Amino acid sequence: MKHKKTLSLALVISISVFIIGCSSDGGSGPGDASELVGTWSASVSKPITDHSGTVIGTEVSSIEFILREDGTFEMYETETETYPSNPASNEADYDATKGTYSAEDGILAITPEYFADSDSPFQGVIDWQPENGYVARPYAIINDKLCYGVMARQGTGTNVSGDWTIQSTIIDEDDFDGDGNATERINVKTTYLINTATESLMGGEAFYNGTTWTTFDTWTADITIVDPNTARITYEEGNVEESEFIVTDRYLLVNSDYYAMTRQ
Repeated sequence: MKHKKTLSLALVISISVFIIGCSSDGGSGPGDASELVGTWSASVSKPITDHSGTVIGTEVSSIEFILREDGTFEMYETETETYPSNPASNEADYDATKGTYSAEDGILAITPEYFADSDSPFQGVIDWQPENGYVARPYAIINDKLCYGVMARQGTGTNVSGDWTIQSTIIDEDDFDGDGNATERINVKTTYLINTATESLMGGEAFYNGTTWTTFDTWTADITIVDPNTARITYEEGNVEESEFIVTDRYLLVNSDYYAMTRQ
């Protein structure tokens, strides 16, 4: 198992996987920045299967995201794999990040300053190590959940069907000089065009070079709405995923099982 390092950087790549939460029509919007203050958490449990599809274990991912009134944050992530028939293969990852954040006009920006990782739960004094990074993505409060990384509907549409876009600003840890100054800032735009009538999904990603957007990746998939809360996605290479979703008139949240966090 590989250390994730920090949720804020993991969010950069999560958008390309269509794993979403439950449907909703109310209580959506960025809200006031003060509404973010508090402790938010989520936990996801998934079966681990072997090559024949037999369930051999369980993977559990959980997050605790603490946003303070003074503009600082702490984030604790846990990822475990357990194999009842082979306990020697059990694995666990514990990652922690802290730094500062800001929220304005529906954009939540996270600036990690320190991180720590461990193979056992954090106890007592944490050995924090310096870290650089920056991720800014849209957020919304939907049904009293903090949803980080929401896609916005472009034009009209019904339920999941429609044109969806999210734009992120990223500064990777490697894009800082020795004095901690950013040398490169990446703007990424991800789009989904979903038509449930034809059961089609078209996705794309583009970079912004300061003047124009340049598409660097596109993909297609088949999408079937299994029930009001679940979609089955079949990708070109044949991989199939069944996923739930959060959707409102304005927003679609990808990976909501992890990125729709409940206030504690």
